[in-house]
Amino acid sequence: MRLRIRLLWLILCGFFQNRLTILDTSTVHLRVLFNDTDIRKVSGDRYFALGDLGWGSLYIRWGAFNRVLKGECAPVGQVMTLNAREPLWLMQKFKIETKVLWWDQRWLYFEQRYIHQGKVKVVGVGKGGLLKGGVLMDIVDWVPGAETSKKPEKPEQVVAIQNLENSIQW
Repeated sequence: MRLRIRLLWLILCGFFQNRLTILDTSTVHLRVLFNDTDIRKVSGDRYFALGDLGWGSLYIRWGAFNRVLKGECAPVGQVMTLNAREPLWLMQKFKIETKVLWWDQRWLYFEQRYIHQGKVKVVGVGKGGLLKGGVLMDIVDWVPGAETSKKPEKPEQVVAIQNLENSIQW
């Protein structure tokens, strides 16, 4: 997380926002700043860092971030991929919408949409979880609604992420 001031702002705003459940979408409103760009557009690696803010917003609004701040556990990402149709430009306002697509016992699969003026510019899909003592926590232990919500059918983006992960040789 290289965006500590923005993260601090998210944490402070999180105190005044409603809690979310596993099926809710988190929206973070941002602006492209000078340190986000290579010259005038957002640099490729920065999308991942900005995406961490969307992911962090879910943790905060689920109430799990308190445990992270106490040092009890730590968020972890396993796989992340982006598809950029158009870049975001310096000083543009945009929002990141983050939602969980599917989950198993220990992993969440999520989608992030980077939107400017109603138009989706970038889409990211990833896999994440929460580590406690070096072991992944069960989703039902830290995500509100995971136990009682009806899990959606596994979407093709999740299957693609799982196939991509399985294709990487160690």
